[in-house]
Amino acid sequence: LADRMTAAAADSRGRVTHGIKLVLAREARPAELDRLVAMYEQEFAHYASRGDRPSAERSAWSMVANVLLNLDEVITRE
Repeated sequence: LADRMTAAAADSRGRVTHGIKLVLAREARPAELDRLVAMYEQEFAHYASRGDRPSAERSAWSMVANVLLNLDEVITRE
């Protein structure tokens, strides 16, 4: 179980890293990566307690994507 949790955490970090690259066209900063992974885990736990795992995973990733797409860095150009 611990190995699967470690693999899931690594997969989450990889997905968030990739999302930041796609949306912001730059590397993820460690602090923002940590915050977004923690947010994913919190949202996943919330949705998983109310439904099935695939739905919970989709819902949690949707929340992370929503945050990424609503960053000031995405919306405005300086």
